[in-house]
Amino acid sequence: MPAGPGGAATIVEPRLLDAVQVHLGDSVRELRSPPWASADIGKQDSSIDLGVPGRIFPQWLRCTGCGLLAQVSDGASFEYRNTNPYRPDQAEFVHVRCSGWAEGGKTKGKPRPRPAVPARYLIACPNGHLDEFPYVAWVHRGGSCPKAAKPALRMREWKSNIGPDVQIICKACDAQRGMLEATGRDAKDKLPGCRGRHPHLDAFFNCDEPGRLMMLGAANQWFSNTVGLLALPREDATSSTELAPAIKALPLKVLGAVNGREGLGLFKMIAEAHGLSGLEDVTDDVLWQAFQIATGVIPAPTVEKDTAARRDPRALLAPEWAVLSDRSKYTKHSGSADFKAAPRDVAEALRARVTAVVAVERLKKVNAFIGFTRIDAFDRIDDAFDRVAPLTRSGRPHWVPATEDRGEGGVPPVRRAGGCRVGSRCAGAAGLGSLPASSQAELPASYQRHGGRHRPGRTVPCSPLLGHPHARPPAHPRDVDVEWLRLGESERTHLRVARH
Repeated sequence: MPAGPGGAATIVEPRLLDAVQVHLGDSVRELRSPPWASADIGKQDSSIDLGVPGRIFPQWLRCTGCGLLAQVSDGASFEYRNTNPYRPDQAEFVHVRCSGWAEGGKTKGKPRPRPAVPARYLIACPNGHLDEFPYVAWVHRGGSCPKAAKPALRMREWKSNIGPDVQIICKACDAQRGMLEATGRDAKDKLPGCRGRHPHLDAFFNCDEPGRLMMLGAANQWFSNTVGLLALPREDATSSTELAPAIKALPLKVLGAVNGREGLGLFKMIAEAHGLSGLEDVTDDVLWQAFQIATGVIPAPTVEKDTAARRDPRALLAPEWAVLSDRSKYTKHSGSADFKAAPRDVAEALRARVTAVVAVERLKKVNAFIGFTRIDAFDRIDDAFDRVAPLTRSGRPHWVPATEDRGEGGVPPVRRAGGCRVGSRCAGAAGLGSLPASSQAELPASYQRHGGRHRPGRTVPCSPLLGHPHARPPAHPRDVDVEWLRLGESERTHLRVARH
């Protein structure tokens, strides 16, 4: 696998890279896999000690002994301890001289270290921003403490019938305020507006959304947004521009074995041995131009891309269906390192419905991370990409994280009632035409009811027909199975990829 800048391993999948560029722009040039450390590397290796860079968020911590509420950046309240190099999970912040909670005539105990945990409240907004909860302003109802510039706070919790009752207490002026006020119906009038903070970027952006209370670790705090596809052999005409990334991914010793056009025959054999198949149908002119682009001898030609076609999610599925629905194609490419498929007999009881069964014994799926959302998952915001949190401050990353899943599955092409294949252009059998007319008329209303029930007032409104097949773009012009193409990635029940 090729290594990018800094030794990062890159994943070569041109179709996925193009799909990522549709969302993030053509500035993305690489798909990088997560760092991996060999088990035989000793403790002295500096890369193991370095780990993954990070920052502390939230900054507000609460002492488990006395309820002290303070920021890590104060430097006077909490101490960071990480003494065991083999157990990073034991790293913690402690309140070094905690005397416990003393009130009602009780005497404080002997000072001793007590663990500190992150304070549980945050401020979030639908645009993906996340910020600290303003505890000082909250307990003083929007003002400041009259007796101290940086007052010491305490967080106290009682159990109640409606959940934990948490009180924030100012030790300087004895002001108190409960957190239940931040969860009521009129909470939006009491909470501050969003400051547009992205803590993972350590930056602030303009935002006019009202702030919303969020619990630390809540299920809707972070929804991953990914793009994925099956890494199957390409069946359409391959250009030099499409071939160049795959050739560039080959080891340097393979690229160095080519001295000119006369060495392309040997190059095809060596490249196939390293997993780059399908070159036997590529002309020498195309292959030589692709080789020169990959090695930097000539620049890649500028190709005008159809933006509308690239944004159609079915464009990712068409090549998959073209291979898996054609026996001659999947048997031709079967046996490679990442793909193996074979036909299977159809049971007698299923032959009226199922035309064939394909057993996919070896398969690779490639995924790319392109951002995340908060409060609502991406498929619940009507594809409003401006609500996806950016990966970089500029919003134009040069690479994105990617992963590879390997597994197996099966493909059962089915027939319609009356003998038509699913998605074929039979009279009155397009899309969901096999359903009774009454059911077809009821489906849009059913989708609207479903949307209303699953999008309460706290979410951002979106199309009531979100997810309905007839509300999606028209069929792909190629002669492919329409019902297969209409399936979303998570709904692609024809082929389930089991992760190993």
